[in-house]
Amino acid sequence: MLTTTKAFVTAAAFAGALALAIPAHAENGRNAAAAAGAVGGLAVGAAIAGAANEGRPVRRYETYDDGPRCHMERRRVQLDEDTYRVQRVRVCE
Repeated sequence: MLTTTKAFVTAAAFAGALALAIPAHAENGRNAAAAAGAVGGLAVGAAIAGAANEGRPVRRYETYDDGPRCHMERRRVQLDEDTYRVQRVRVCE
């Protein structure tokens, strides 16, 4: 995103400098041509800046392996021959 911002700021500064260098005459549609040229220059600059970013790798979030995965299960635990109890047991894979 920082590169895109830099490209936009550079293109805007260039367009501003270009607009200041053009004489301000409003005859025969010169201002419309200057505006069209500035917009076209911004479009070309954005296309060049976008093409420069194609070769960079995309950042991806890494998954960390914290060890075995564990969860809680309910299991029947035998207390006596005839007596059972449900107990929560931690099971790790």
